[in-house]
Amino acid sequence: MRYLNVLVLVSALVSGLTACTEMDSSDPEESGASLGTGEYSLLNVPAQYPTIQAAVNAASAGEIIQVAAGSYSESLTVSVNNLTIRGAGAGKTVLFGSISAVAVNGLQLESLTLDDSLANTTELGIYAEDTGITVLKSEVKGFQHGIALLQTGTVSGVGESLVDSVKVSGARRYGIYVDGVAGLVVENTIVTYASEAGIAVTNTQRAPSNLHFVNDLLFANGYGITGGAGLNIATPGTFEIVNSIVVSNNVGISCTAVCSAGYSDVWGNLTNFAGAATQATTGKKLDPRFKSAAEGDFSLLFDSPCVNGGLDSAAPNHDAVGTTRPLGAHADMGPYEFLSTPTSMTIAINEIMSNPVDEGRDEFIELYNFGATGIDVAGFIVDDGDERDTLVGRSGGATLIPAGGYAVIVDPDYAGFYGIPTSAVLLTVASSTTLGSGLSNADPVRLFMGDGVTPVDSFSFPFNAGNGISVEKDDIAGGDTGANWVASPCGSTPGAENCASLPPNVSTQVLIAINEVMANPLDEAKGEFIELYNFGATAIDLGGMLINDGDATDALAGWQGGGTLLQPGQFAVVLDPEYVAGAYTIPNGTLLLTVASTTTVGSGLATNDPISLHGTNGVVIDTYTHTFDAGNGFSVEKVNANIGDIASNFSKSTCASGSSPGAVNCITNDGVNPVAGATIAITEVMANPINEDAGEFIELMNYGNDPVDLAGFRIWDGDVEESLQAFNTGGNTVLASGAFAVILDAEYTGQYNVPAGTVLLTTPDTSIGSGLSTDDPMRLRAKTGAKAIDTYLFPFNPGNGVSSEKIDLVVGDVPANWIASSCNQSAGLKNCSDGGAGGGNAPISATQITLSEVMANPLDESQGEYIELFNAGPVGVNVAGWWIGDGDSLDQISAWSTGGTVLMPGDFGVIFDPDYANNYTVVAGTIRLKVGNTSIGNGLSTDDPITLYEADATTVVDSFSFPYNPGNGYSVEKVTLTSGDTQANWVTSTCKASAGDRNDGASPGGRNCADPYGGLSGTNALGQQCPFGAADCISGLCAIELTTNSTFCTADCSQVACTTGFTCTDITDVNYPQVCVPVGGGAVPTVTINEVLFDSVGTDTEVFIELKGTPNAILDGLSLVGINGSNGTAYVTLPLTGQIAADGYFVIAAVGATGAIAAAADLLDDKVNLQNGPDSIQLRWGTDLVDAVGYGDFSAAVFGGEGTPAPATAPGESLARTPNGADTGDNNADFAIAATPTPGAAN
Repeated sequence: MRYLNVLVLVSALVSGLTACTEMDSSDPEESGASLGTGEYSLLNVPAQYPTIQAAVNAASAGEIIQVAAGSYSESLTVSVNNLTIRGAGAGKTVLFGSISAVAVNGLQLESLTLDDSLANTTELGIYAEDTGITVLKSEVKGFQHGIALLQTGTVSGVGESLVDSVKVSGARRYGIYVDGVAGLVVENTIVTYASEAGIAVTNTQRAPSNLHFVNDLLFANGYGITGGAGLNIATPGTFEIVNSIVVSNNVGISCTAVCSAGYSDVWGNLTNFAGAATQATTGKKLDPRFKSAAEGDFSLLFDSPCVNGGLDSAAPNHDAVGTTRPLGAHADMGPYEFLSTPTSMTIAINEIMSNPVDEGRDEFIELYNFGATGIDVAGFIVDDGDERDTLVGRSGGATLIPAGGYAVIVDPDYAGFYGIPTSAVLLTVASSTTLGSGLSNADPVRLFMGDGVTPVDSFSFPFNAGNGISVEKDDIAGGDTGANWVASPCGSTPGAENCASLPPNVSTQVLIAINEVMANPLDEAKGEFIELYNFGATAIDLGGMLINDGDATDALAGWQGGGTLLQPGQFAVVLDPEYVAGAYTIPNGTLLLTVASTTTVGSGLATNDPISLHGTNGVVIDTYTHTFDAGNGFSVEKVNANIGDIASNFSKSTCASGSSPGAVNCITNDGVNPVAGATIAITEVMANPINEDAGEFIELMNYGNDPVDLAGFRIWDGDVEESLQAFNTGGNTVLASGAFAVILDAEYTGQYNVPAGTVLLTTPDTSIGSGLSTDDPMRLRAKTGAKAIDTYLFPFNPGNGVSSEKIDLVVGDVPANWIASSCNQSAGLKNCSDGGAGGGNAPISATQITLSEVMANPLDESQGEYIELFNAGPVGVNVAGWWIGDGDSLDQISAWSTGGTVLMPGDFGVIFDPDYANNYTVVAGTIRLKVGNTSIGNGLSTDDPITLYEADATTVVDSFSFPYNPGNGYSVEKVTLTSGDTQANWVTSTCKASAGDRNDGASPGGRNCADPYGGLSGTNALGQQCPFGAADCISGLCAIELTTNSTFCTADCSQVACTTGFTCTDITDVNYPQVCVPVGGGAVPTVTINEVLFDSVGTDTEVFIELKGTPNAILDGLSLVGINGSNGTAYVTLPLTGQIAADGYFVIAAVGATGAIAAAADLLDDKVNLQNGPDSIQLRWGTDLVDAVGYGDFSAAVFGGEGTPAPATAPGESLARTPNGADTGDNNADFAIAATPTPGAAN
């Protein structure tokens, strides 16, 4: 690795091809003893020849040398014309050496990897002097120059050269060096991390001519010298630069003569153009939107500006993986054509079962034809990331999916476990005993047409839905987005409509749902009831509708002659005609019904009675058919009001009373918007009064503009939910704008000096809830609807006789906004506490993610809102599944398209509006996020407070409690990122860019313009990260490791020695020639897997992997790879970043880990949740194995560990090296079961 000081970027200019004379260009020995010309056309290595050079020596013109997969440590010299050397594929046939040819024509190198990692010499990877050469589908890693092409002009008849679909990386000078060449095409080629230039063109031999650089990618090159570039053309000549992407280099394109890149994207370089290079009128300067540049995936996202941006006439007819160009309206820029689906293709992946009860044979993939004509899928290709399989009809059956029909791809060993409808087409795969390589919860799935290239559909957001539960597409028109894949509410539906997309009831005209059934009451004679819910927008008269329980049919009528009109969002309860008032606590205002012609509901409800609701014309409106006995005195409640009659959507009531007639079901989650009362806030809670029997109260305030009638509103204290009513009979329940109401204990006797005119409320029984306690959370709901209007979720004990007051009446329910009253209590009055920090026993996030910027008043109101996050902590944090609330609604955070969700230390993440359309120039590398609906929150406004929660929607991460309007197009920025949510720490953005710049007034993904490094300045020690540069470091110097962009604080060691754990290393910088580098920087660090806990008790959140190594060793470049014991392939890859701590340990834990595991964690990532085995975990440096542990019984599995396997563990036990750090190369000898895991400490 090479390090540069980021304060001063100065180094010597280097020119010329200094290594050419070191190459052996003499003629090799002639060899033809047994292989004359034409005797063989194919020479096999190693089957016929032990080495590649031996085959070369024996070859004649026109022959092909076929090199089998494997590693070959040799350097080749070729002197035969028209010779082809062909490997088994890049990454499969690996040559640890170089290839050179002088004065040879027609040399073709194909499907090879050339790797300099063993020798690390000054050799050239591929050297062709006065040679016409073709290099196809290959990789060149390392070397002084990856590919060097030179023509002296002294040899006549030299053919043109072609470099096509080649990856060149990590060259110590030039990726591709071109000197004096006449006739060269470099197309579909990727050049990355070359120190001086990705491609360098010069004329030390003669002026080059007829050079074409087409559909190439030049990425992160040129940082080894001042002026280093992606493409450096240091000579006049005739050349073409077209359809290419030049991004993240030191200089993008540098030319000594006038040049430009037509139909190319040159963006994000420190300098885009230098010398005489200019932006072409057909060029772009936009983020190319790669899928994952950090992981080396440079394919384009659907919204990339490079899609359809190329020139058709210049583009090759294929891309780097063989895809035909163009697929879209025009050819794309760069080496990869975006895989678009033909409009005539109407097959969609609709459901995935990757975690069946029987892992051996019950995986399936469901397809759906949403078009108007049938489509034959015979020969289509399904790819799960591990293996590609061809679709065939099961047992030779049909492969035509009719319009509107389903097909199910089952495992070849499928034995009929599912009740798949006979109308569904049954498919399987032709060449395997498993679907894919055995579907796993981490496998994405892609479906291609029979050519294996043209995409049909994809499933890009795999997750574990639970054992025996499939992942369903919610909306067939919603496409492959993270929010559109959900766990099946009914387990699975192969060959049928997904439960996730089912309507809330049967009828689409009458929107009434059966919501709760009490069939086993304590009083069997008269306690049965059926609850109905109107989820539509209009009132519906239920009078005369019919209820059937399988035994009898009864007409509905009003209770005791009352009304039958059910308003929108309200509940109705069908009671037994003999019901005794007061048997259940039914909220005031609930519509009460009964049956007109019998003394029982139906013929007397039984726990196995199915129920159906019919209109007066007999048409079915809704059903309840998945009956079960919830237990004596317990009702069956509907879990999700938005899903209909499926087994998994009904469950035993979790209410303490056993049921919830007329109220929101206790089993349900908040999810239905309230009808009214959204401007009521809980402002004060007295849960520890002097008089425990009568002194509890809850204060409410109406901060809206309109009065709100609180009669029938519901208050929940964690135990029961009760409706509100006037404290005094006939008393006022209407709360005026700006006024207070107090919910009093029914036995209240005037203990407090409540102002006259205050609205006084109470609940029907003699205590609020079940008697308030200091650890009771609270939710306030309107008369109808399930969603809480306001909450008090962070209870604490403020002291006897002291209330808990909200500091700011319109700021949300966050811990810092609650404090013990400074005047004991203020019932009905403005709260006494207007400052300080409240809380106490509240769940506060242990992460150090902060809200850093809010854009609530963008120029484009429909799509420009965003919220920026910053990781100020020492470990990476995965924010997928976290929640953001704006006071109006709560939205879940997910990745933008296929991007990441892990914020590493010093990273920014930006939550964009889902309709965001590149309104801003976002800093490269920013983690892009979004929310599930079409707006952030309910559409951010300038008076919206914001709260960030972890995945439990309760644990508060950070807040923005002081919203205001900074002006149109301006964001509100946090001044000091680590100084908290205080009013003085939020200011209007001071960003002032050039006129017309989209970021004028905002800084998404970048350092806040209002932040003068405050809170981060000069506090970080040697080796700690410095995301904001030198100002972060005590030493005043920050280094960046160019291949990974990781940073660390360093020091000048040219005069003073480094401290322990650091080595003094030469760098290319004239001001600081030597700096301190953590031990292991630039080399494979000495690290082992020291302890693994892969199966915790219950849900696998308490899992971790502990590494042990040299203190301060850099881990960047290492990765942990899970190896599937069933087939020996990788099922998960976790790239590592950071350093071994001073104690010699580094712990990677699941995001939800707690206790000792969370305390020891250096990195949080759910990819550490390994399979239970028999499987293996490997520690790799690139593709090289550093360490490995296999665990379990491998008698019928593939072992990927060392020596013999370590034993399997019970839940909660770890595998630990015993004695600590022992490494004999045998897992069984080195690892023992630890009943008490020791993360971050000696075993």
